Amino acid sequence: MLEALANPHRLQIIALLCDRRIHVSQLAREVRISRPLLYLHLKRLEQAGLVTSKSYIGKNDVRLLVTVNRQSYLVYRLGELYLAECKYLLELCSFIGVYLLLSGKTT
Repeated sequence: MLEALANPHRLQIIALLCDRRIHVSQLAREVRISRPLLYLHLKRLEQAGLVTSKSYIGKNDVRLLVTVNRQSYLVYRLGELYLAECKYLLELCSFIGVYLLLSGKTT
């Protein structure tokens, strides 16, 4: 599963799918990649069990609707929380470093 998420395009796909279901053509436009390349990324995500796609017949064509699975939603949200925590810790360390520098307590 982590290998499937180790690509920035696939992470962006998961991020876009976390809040909604979307058709492949719209998803390709938002990710700014070609549909054939998007299909390859979706295949990897489906093999990892992170997304589900469903085909249906539209007025003039066959459409593919893509939905994120709960498992990948949780992984994505945990990643967001982890990054937020890292940012907080970096800001805290920076603040402590500035404080020590200004107070002359550095060795």
